[in-house]
Amino acid sequence: MNSNSKASSPLGTAIALATAGAVMTIQSAIIAILYRKCAKLTQIIHNLQTKNSNTSHSLRNELVILRRTVLLLERRIAQSETNRTEMAKTEMDDGLGRHEMCEERKAIGRVASVNSASEGEYADAVDDEDFFKMNSKMNGTKVCSAVADSKFLEQIDRLHETGKHSEAYAELMKGNREEPEVLWRLARVCHQMASSLELKDPRKRELLDEAHRYATSAYDLRGTEFNVLKWMAAVTGSRTDFLGTKEKIEQGNRFKELLDKALAINPTETTLLHMRGRLAYSVAGLSWLERKAAAALFGNPPEATYDDAIADFLLVTQHKPEWAENLMFLGKAYLAKGDKKNALSYLEKAVAENSAVDENEEEESEWLKEAKQLVKKLGK
Repeated sequence: MNSNSKASSPLGTAIALATAGAVMTIQSAIIAILYRKCAKLTQIIHNLQTKNSNTSHSLRNELVILRRTVLLLERRIAQSETNRTEMAKTEMDDGLGRHEMCEERKAIGRVASVNSASEGEYADAVDDEDFFKMNSKMNGTKVCSAVADSKFLEQIDRLHETGKHSEAYAELMKGNREEPEVLWRLARVCHQMASSLELKDPRKRELLDEAHRYATSAYDLRGTEFNVLKWMAAVTGSRTDFLGTKEKIEQGNRFKELLDKALAINPTETTLLHMRGRLAYSVAGLSWLERKAAAALFGNPPEATYDDAIADFLLVTQHKPEWAENLMFLGKAYLAKGDKKNALSYLEKAVAENSAVDENEEEESEWLKEAKQLVKKLGK
């Protein structure tokens, strides 16, 4: 029985090594094809730049995806090679000859080098249909849709959902910060940590600026994805608190543009509706001088009323009635209109909901403080 176990172990490892080698062969071939595609696209983009900017932009996006796919596959091959080396060491300890291992590694090396020494020849020998066939055999999905490790992202999302933003940030910093799925989550966690700080705290702006850098990088890579748009909009809107009138209006217009794009994808998303309500509330509250300055600078300054803000905040309450921050701004919008009765009602609800918030949700503490002050003032 023991002898059978010993005999099967080298066989199992040999199969694993062969499988890994086959996968690496396919990956290397795909890299060769993608390098070829990148080169062709680069030339096409150069030729079209002065003729058709829309086509050029579309091709540039495709080129970015191809280059990122090449990078991802190269990393996978490097990891596969590491795993194969570890398995090889185990086999040599059990008596497997070094010569066979070296020959197999040389063969893999020759295949992997195809993207440099013979890139053109190999790419010409394999057409696009073969590329997708090989890709399908690898994992059943398109290479261009490959993203960061799903288990890693699920772990980050769980930390976010439980309010453990510092832990989520620390884990994300270990991830691939060239991956949009990591970048927009970094923007999200920085935004959430900034939300727990007072406006006068210098760390608030530092975190929002950091969030903006991550969000911008994600947007540049994948600007049509909902979560990228959502957090790009969130960060853009939050940063306006630190800007002068001219920049505030410029970024306000940018904020509105991002909101419109995201809401076109998901028109009932409560966070975005709340943001739009906040924007309307801010624009409605512009002073006469600020409006004059906006008109002089832009000709058509942003327009919104407190009723616009109230409409969005009320829509949020239909889907998320317990959201204390939304309730507080709804109360503030009514107060700005002079409706003290509704203002007090919603502000009291905000205080009641906030008192039941989990202690980890520190980002709502600032709103709780303001809501309590307003309730006290209106209750006199």
